[in-house]
Amino acid sequence: MKNKVAVLLSTYNGEKYLAEQLKSILNQQDVTVNLYVRDDGSTDNTLEILYEFAAKNNNITVFKGENVGFAESFYSLLKMNIGADYYAFSDQDDIWEKNKLITAIKSINNSKKPMLYYSNLNVFDMVNNSRYYLYNNEYVKKYFSRYFYIYNGYGCTMVWNSELMSELKKLKMPKGMTHDIWVNLVANSIGNSFYDSNSYINYRVHGGNACGVTPNSFYKKLKKIYTFYFKNKKQLCISLNCSYIINHFDMKDSLIKSIANYKEKKIHFIFSLLKADLPKNDKLKFILLATFGKL
Repeated sequence: MKNKVAVLLSTYNGEKYLAEQLKSILNQQDVTVNLYVRDDGSTDNTLEILYEFAAKNNNITVFKGENVGFAESFYSLLKMNIGADYYAFSDQDDIWEKNKLITAIKSINNSKKPMLYYSNLNVFDMVNNSRYYLYNNEYVKKYFSRYFYIYNGYGCTMVWNSELMSELKKLKMPKGMTHDIWVNLVANSIGNSFYDSNSYINYRVHGGNACGVTPNSFYKKLKKIYTFYFKNKKQLCISLNCSYIINHFDMKDSLIKSIANYKEKKIHFIFSLLKADLPKNDKLKFILLATFGKL
């Protein structure tokens, strides 16, 4: 019997690429897919495209909603009483390989504890006309799995089991945290995660993504940091993530505690950070952001 997978998709003004992504979801092999879509107040033809697909496919359910932002929109889907063996997030503008879901399921189906799968990304950069894998495998092997609360997997690659979904239902996503980071934190705090260095998703970068990848050049990275943290007055929210872990789970890692309390104990935070097994560039970035209260 095929596993039932509930795919959760939030849309917003995605008419340009949506149909192609919907087709790739419906064409998944060796699984039974049910697609749940919440439209976040689109003003283009996104809803018309969704209704057209739903009329032809009885495994698509469309919810029309007000604009609340992509994180809250996805969270609305998470809170619904949707039964399935496995669950997955989807963006509106990617293209999935036919074996994306079944590959993820095979990676975590032997465990009965809460499990989360995420993978690398095959990035199709339409702005710079280039293709590349997002994560360097050696870098991931050294840092990703240990400091899961800092190096978060992309939501569009995530697949998780019903055991993790049951735990998510018992908790509440805090304000200011995105849906994928929250799922990642819960999974790694009470269960486990599996990272796949391969990619089964073609991730488009076209300038209009809700969440884009980090640019390659040093200048563009600095420009993105300045725009996000200072011009747009945002925060990295790592301290929020760590505070959530401390308040909800029995986590002993000293770095988590020092990040959660960095505003009150900056010297202790810097000391803990310098001792941590993290890349030098990231240490410098975190110290800089902490100095300006952006961590």
